[in-house]
Amino acid sequence: MDYKGPASKQPLSEIIKSLEATVYTYIGNAHQPPFLNITWETLNFYGRLKELSTKYEMFSSEGEPLRAKISMEILKFIDKETQDKMKGKSSPDLSHLVTIKDGDTLPALCRRIYKSEAYCAEVARINGLTGFRYLEPGIRLLFPPLSNN
Repeated sequence: MDYKGPASKQPLSEIIKSLEATVYTYIGNAHQPPFLNITWETLNFYGRLKELSTKYEMFSSEGEPLRAKISMEILKFIDKETQDKMKGKSSPDLSHLVTIKDGDTLPALCRRIYKSEAYCAEVARINGLTGFRYLEPGIRLLFPPLSNN
């Protein structure tokens, strides 16, 4: 987008047209709408526009818009390489240290990490649990890597 700030005296209608061209323009050779990279201080968000709406709030005596609120809904996009790396973080061949939240159960955690509840007794033993029907929120449990034995 080519917005130069309030000192540029660029008409609001032109700023909005420039924004719409930036977020809506279909990229023909890629056969897709553009990806958006939104940076604000420490936030760095990458995604695609789902919806944009403009609400005009003030007009000049000639009918030119002077103030508007623009709302955008942007869907997060994660490229395949990053998705593959993130999947690896929940791999059963890695150790996991999980802080228990209210409602967590050992069978559910084993299903999430190992894709099986069969390891509940072993995880309970490793963590010194006498039972696993109730897990105290805030405790940390070690889920060791699965062995290939």
